[in-house]
Amino acid sequence: MARKFNTRFYIYASLFAALTAVGAFIKIPLPPVPFTLQTIFVFLSGGLLGPIGGLLSQSLYLVTGLIGIPVFAYGGGLGYVYQPSFGFLASYPFAAFFVGILANRIDNTTTGKTLKFLKYSTIYSAGTVIVFAFGLAYLAFHTHYIAGKEIDIFPLIWSGFIIFIPFAIVKILVTGYLTLKLKKSDVFNF
Repeated sequence: MARKFNTRFYIYASLFAALTAVGAFIKIPLPPVPFTLQTIFVFLSGGLLGPIGGLLSQSLYLVTGLIGIPVFAYGGGLGYVYQPSFGFLASYPFAAFFVGILANRIDNTTTGKTLKFLKYSTIYSAGTVIVFAFGLAYLAFHTHYIAGKEIDIFPLIWSGFIIFIPFAIVKILVTGYLTLKLKKSDVFNF
């Protein structure tokens, strides 16, 4: 569905950037990467605003944190690129854009609440793969080049991926449900 880039669109994009920041503060501080609720808002931004809105909202979130406003789980500032979890954050604009492209296809071709829920959950699963791919790649880079340690692949995969799988599944299902409810409300039809 074609989006109108009007004031409401930009307000919603800003709102999702702010909600992503709120999701950063709802966290379980696991080393080296905390568990947060950010990806719910990353995927909702793409799913509800489309690829451009998702990209815009998550880029705004990322830039806001990098200029020094403490919107990330452990603060903000340009030095945050030295955090082991930065790769996860860097993935957000790409994941939201990807999810937005696929969500538009679901909206235009799929009928039936259950089928839509399954398709949204599938695209949010693909978005999760993008987030983990960026995150694990950066975690490996950080471990080797910034922390100066040898990469031991199993602990890296354990601490940056495996322990998050149950949380990720719940977030995917919740986000699929929220997407259906919010799209049904017509608030995001503009």
